[in-house]
Amino acid sequence: MFFLLFSCSKENSQLEHQQSKKYKSTHEVQAYLLNFYGDGHMFGDSVSTTDKNGITCIVKEVIVNGEARGYYASNQTESVQYFADVDRSNHVLTTKDFQTGLEEEFTNINAHDDYASTDEFDFIKIIQDADSGQTEKRRFWGWSDWSYGPCNNGYRTATRTHYVFWLKNTHDANIVPC
Repeated sequence: MFFLLFSCSKENSQLEHQQSKKYKSTHEVQAYLLNFYGDGHMFGDSVSTTDKNGITCIVKEVIVNGEARGYYASNQTESVQYFADVDRSNHVLTTKDFQTGLEEEFTNINAHDDYASTDEFDFIKIIQDADSGQTEKRRFWGWSDWSYGPCNNGYRTATRTHYVFWLKNTHDANIVPC
């Protein structure tokens, strides 16, 4: 799957405005998708969801070679903030945060605990499940803040979680001094 998302956060309104200038129109989104996929993509189903800040996002599938390969999302101002691609053949999830410029690649996604139950990261299904209460709405997109465990011999564990369209994607952990 491939997906492109927009910011659903009020926290980065200046960055949101800057990015909306860069990726706000259908023409500009098409140009980005053409650069990423080449010819042959089209749009499929869409779903709306509202984040914890009350911002509504429209998430739409991007179909590539007849497969729902990804998604893009827009907020009410239609500013594009995120992009993601799910490569089911090679089991790779690539995400791009246009607010920060951060692009990340997650491998072996087929080993993810929720891969099978979400129809191999069908983000339309994941969003519908979150909106209906079947799964918890945690964070819509990006990394959570760091959480710290208790201090033990001068060190403690720091953890954070990465989310993509309400899906708890991965965890990051470090040992840090306290």
